[in-house]
Amino acid sequence: MERLTGQVKAWRETLTATLALATELKPYTIERLLAADDAELGAQVAHGELGGRRPLTAEQLQAAETIDTWVKGIEARGGNEEQMLAGMYAYMAPFKQILDTSSPADMDQLCARYPGFARFALLLKSA
Repeated sequence: MERLTGQVKAWRETLTATLALATELKPYTIERLLAADDAELGAQVAHGELGGRRPLTAEQLQAAETIDTWVKGIEARGGNEEQMLAGMYAYMAPFKQILDTSSPADMDQLCARYPGFARFALLLKSA
C-alpha cells in the first residue's frame, strides 16, 4: 500500500507539472496559429511575440545584470570604451545566449532596465 501511495503521489506531481506546461503552451498550439489573422500572425512573428509575450527568464535577467554590473564597474573606475572592448570576451557567451533566446522587445526591455547592458550592446553593434 505504501508503494502504491508513493506512485500515486509521483503521478500526481507529474500530472500537475504536465498540466501547467500545457497551460503555458496553449497560446502556441496549431489551432491558435491557424485561427490567427495572417497580418496579426506576421506581426507577432516579426516582433518575436508569437502567441503572446513570454516573461524574461531568470537566466536572461541574471546574464544581463552580470554584464550591466561589469560595465558599471568599469565606468565607476573611470574606464573607457577601449577597456570595455578589451574585457568583453568573458561576457560574449552570456550576451549571445541572451540574443539567441530573446525577441527584439525583450532586448529593448533589458536595455531599458540595465543601462550597462545597453552600453555593452551598443558597443558591440558599433565595433
